[in-house]
Amino acid sequence: MVLDPRDGRLLALVGSADYSASTGQINMALEPRQPGSALKPLLYAAALERGYTAASPLLDVPSTFVTSTGPYAPVNYDLRYRGPVPLRVALASSLNVPAVRTLEDLGVEALLEIAHRAGLSSLDAAEAYGLALTLGGGGVRLLDLTAAYGAFADGGQRHQPWVVARVRDHTGRVLYERAAAPGITVTSPQIAYLVADMLADADARIPGFGARTMLDTSFNASVKTGTSSEFRDNWTIGFMAERVVGIWVGNADQQPMRNVSGVTGAAPIWRDVITAALEGTSRARIQRPAGLVRASVCAPTGLLPGVDCPATVDEWFVAGTEPREAEHYYHRVQGGTLAIDPPVEARAWAVDAGWRLWDGAGGLEPGAASVRVVQPVTGAVLYQTGDVSGALLLRASAPASSERVEFYVDGVHAGSASAPAPSVVWRLEPGQHEILVVAHLADGREEHATSSYKVVSP
Repeated sequence: MVLDPRDGRLLALVGSADYSASTGQINMALEPRQPGSALKPLLYAAALERGYTAASPLLDVPSTFVTSTGPYAPVNYDLRYRGPVPLRVALASSLNVPAVRTLEDLGVEALLEIAHRAGLSSLDAAEAYGLALTLGGGGVRLLDLTAAYGAFADGGQRHQPWVVARVRDHTGRVLYERAAAPGITVTSPQIAYLVADMLADADARIPGFGARTMLDTSFNASVKTGTSSEFRDNWTIGFMAERVVGIWVGNADQQPMRNVSGVTGAAPIWRDVITAALEGTSRARIQRPAGLVRASVCAPTGLLPGVDCPATVDEWFVAGTEPREAEHYYHRVQGGTLAIDPPVEARAWAVDAGWRLWDGAGGLEPGAASVRVVQPVTGAVLYQTGDVSGALLLRASAPASSERVEFYVDGVHAGSASAPAPSVVWRLEPGQHEILVVAHLADGREEHATSSYKVVSP
């Protein structure tokens, strides 16, 4: 689907790949399908409306949430965690854990409210979606989601898609002429620009997608992907100032595809279509509105650089939300080594990642005193959706003196690894499972740790 985001004019629509096929006469642009991570731009727009900034630090660490259906522990597509990350990186890299943590903070109603402003009326039951909503737990139409992205291209204004401009009879007399319609406000021009800018940031996409992907274009378009459960739906939606292109890929009969994500399935089509759709246009980027200011901050804190900040980045802020205080996240300890003081929830991640932890005096050496299961955390419920691959990363923390670490799942040997950050990959299977980790120390002793998790298909 191709729209002009400035007025909603529908320029192109392909509703099926083959009209003569058994399911080819279903217009999939009008069928509600699960959007996967393609809803995240709306989530973060809602967050920006409530005081978050593009530099706000979000935690990408193993997390378990209490829900009405039990503990819920989302994981990222690549089964890795990156610790504290700026909101810009969390959105551009489509990290799942920060998105769910943000939704828990805002509330599901906040995401539904902005989704309704954006024209996604098919999302209507907060209690039915829960925290999985931001990972695409509801159904939306390609027509509506493409128009919603058009609001980010047009200063926060959504325009209802339309096709017929004028109808004449055989004499040329005008029987109908479409009247110009004002846009519907989805968000402010400043927040619309920030979302568009983050979605166009190829550097911020690197942690999640790598240095070169099918999302890269010579004209630096804003773009987001989505993948639903069991690879049933692929989405890539992106835009410039004059065109917004939405792509859905899947089977009309709801059958899953085979390991096809939004990046590998929909993105190549999107890149070809938007390149063609921009022919004859100015290829203009989104114009920055008044009311934004630029400030240097220390990543990932989003605060002014402290004395030991190793590097700064420049970020855009809605005027009045720029930071006023300096960070105390980084500290130089004896010998010049850099230590960090992350939030409590991220300290285990920091140890596993090899950081020294600041204790207010001279810092602490990394490493755990005994073996423990880092991922999945005890009681975790993993939802087997398209944004989670068919493999599960088992991670443990073990003493540096460990000669090897053995992993067992339900009594079956899952693999061996070495300290200090041992991990193995195991298959993701529905049901309740028990993990046993055994660290074999250099002095002949063994240390054990256990964990349990559950895998369900929503």
